[in-house]
Amino acid sequence: MRSDISIIIVLYKTDLKRIKYLNNLKKHKLLVFDQDVKIKQKNKIKTILSFDFEYLSSNKNIGLSKAMNLLIKKVKTKYCLLVEPDIEINNKSVNLLRTYITKKDCLFVGPNLTKKILKKPISYTNKFDFSCLLFDVKKVKKFKFYDEDFSFYWEDIDLLTRVNNSKYKMITVNKAYATHDKSKSTINSFNVQIIKGLNFKYGELVFDYKYKKLSKIKVIRHLYLCPLRVILYILLLNKKKTIINFCYFLGTLKFLNYLFNKK
Repeated sequence: MRSDISIIIVLYKTDLKRIKYLNNLKKHKLLVFDQDVKIKQKNKIKTILSFDFEYLSSNKNIGLSKAMNLLIKKVKTKYCLLVEPDIEINNKSVNLLRTYITKKDCLFVGPNLTKKILKKPISYTNKFDFSCLLFDVKKVKKFKFYDEDFSFYWEDIDLLTRVNNSKYKMITVNKAYATHDKSKSTINSFNVQIIKGLNFKYGELVFDYKYKKLSKIKVIRHLYLCPLRVILYILLLNKKKTIINFCYFLGTLKFLNYLFNKK
């Protein structure tokens, strides 16, 4: 019997061995978006996965928001399971998620990502981990998923805010289990650290701007204090704080470019 669930996953400099667990979910259609690849990795992925999948790729990093939205547009099934590469979930848990997504007021259902055994079958929540979730495709296309103004971070906080301000609910299915090995979905090279750091600050500023919480002083402070701190921490041989402040400065410049293009 053909599944009415498609699985979508975005890869970005991912250790491909991490997606081996998807072999347990091969009855579902899988769509993969591979970002920032000089050489397409479809054949490498084929050596890891023992079933067919749809492969899309980009030779640059277009951002998680755009990549996920692009995949959702390609989904033809009624439901969609979104997973990040640092998630592992089995078929039994996916089936449990499928049971509860049919609730009329429910927009997203997700698994229990803790090791706690809870007696209640489900919990309604205003907090949600968007690294693994199931949704009705038609409903989410109407509601809209990630805001593409965000690149790599804060898109989930924005989505959470919008859901909590809407008529919809989010559900954790307590007996559907998944593991989340946080911060292990990408190979943590120096370039990746910079991309993550600058986009975290950029996303924070875009979020504050969108919800009218941004002060001009905060932006100005980043522009003149961060370069000074970079010099200070270089002299103090503090590599970690040097990188953080360098990223914050780049993220602020990216935000100013975003504002310029908005006008």
